[in-house]
Amino acid sequence: MFIDEETEAYMRNSSALDYRMKVGLWRIIVVHNVPYTDSRRNGKVCPLCL
Repeated sequence: MFIDEETEAYMRNSSALDYRMKVGLWRIIVVHNVPYTDSRRNGKVCPLCL
């Protein structure tokens, strides 16, 4: 799952994110310097293309 830094901070504070950067079966990858402020638009951007 690709998330931005703001979502990562929220997940760490709510204890949803463990030390392995996993939530259940999902491995979390933090994407830095996202092109849009709207998270719905950033969900459509390929992180490898940034």
